[in-house]
Amino acid sequence: MGAIRLFLALAVLQSHIRSHIFEPQNIHLGNKLALGVNGGYAVMFFFVISGFIMSYVLDDRYNRPGGTLSFYKARIIRIYPLWWICWIVAVILFGFGSKQLGLLDFATSFLLIGSDLISSFWLYPAPHTELYPIGLGLAWSLATELTFYAIAPFLLRSNVACIILLVASGLWREAVNMKFPLETTDVNIWNAWCYYFFPATVLFFMLGHLSRELYKRLPMPRWMGFAGIGVAALICFIQDATYNFENVNFYFAIILFSVSLPAVFAATKDSRLFNLLGDLSYPLYLTHGLLLIALTGPWAPFKQIMDAIIAASLSMGSGMWTRGVIIMGCVVVLALGVSVVTRFALEIPATRAMAWLMDHCGGIFGRRASVATIAESAVPG
Repeated sequence: MGAIRLFLALAVLQSHIRSHIFEPQNIHLGNKLALGVNGGYAVMFFFVISGFIMSYVLDDRYNRPGGTLSFYKARIIRIYPLWWICWIVAVILFGFGSKQLGLLDFATSFLLIGSDLISSFWLYPAPHTELYPIGLGLAWSLATELTFYAIAPFLLRSNVACIILLVASGLWREAVNMKFPLETTDVNIWNAWCYYFFPATVLFFMLGHLSRELYKRLPMPRWMGFAGIGVAALICFIQDATYNFENVNFYFAIILFSVSLPAVFAATKDSRLFNLLGDLSYPLYLTHGLLLIALTGPWAPFKQIMDAIIAASLSMGSGMWTRGVIIMGCVVVLALGVSVVTRFALEIPATRAMAWLMDHCGGIFGRRASVATIAESAVPG
């Protein structure tokens, strides 16, 4: 599971490398370097994982008196310390995309809750992504995660309610696609109603939860789970996200991924290596945008690094694939290095500090946070 989460974070990185580096260099490789998974697909796969993991921990660790408050405490400890560090760093180094921001913009950006709705509808149909610091525009997905966390302890108690919500969300997406087809509609309008809008994405969280419920009743052999993930990856690789977001290939792949996930989780949940890889996914998700802004910005040390990478790609040949692989490989190594440093130098101390602080603030959240509680999460997404 951890390796899948890290791969999805790398797929998001790949999409941003395309827009920040490849396109200015006239390099067009599609999404093949991420097995056909673009950033948008990766976020929805993350939501499936989040639905599955939250279903698991609510049943396994928080199914007791006071468990709901302890669950909320764990989510706060998991999301906010690193987010606030990245937010402050981004504001200091890069600032915001607009100087005309109000208190509501800063508050929702810093606290995340509701920021996905404001970024979609405050200036509708134009997006209002300027409320996030430069380099952290992907934070809307964290706001969506927090919305799901808020309702999960109550919603996931009823499979009937989850099925109804899954169907309703699917029907909403179909209605949006009929009203605003991507082929003829401003993509900002479609994004507002079908990509950033929680009622349109809750479908994917429900897929994760219901796949676990299905696995409890009809366990899948572990080899079949890995095979299912492989076929889902093959489908994404063949179609390479060349169709619009809403297509049969994408839905077939993500449903197959969902059904296969519990068996893969059962086979890998106790692996130290896979868990370590998964722990790097959140720092990578949050810091890679800042790294790309630094590499492609005016700062001489970072610009020199990027210039050296581009020069190395040209010296190895003029073919797009050669250049793309070299640039992608170098930036991925840099991004992973930043993620490792961030994880051990910033995220772990910050989460421990917040856990200590919350444990000494009246005990409103119940039992103290264990290391497992702090680590559990499907973030990013």
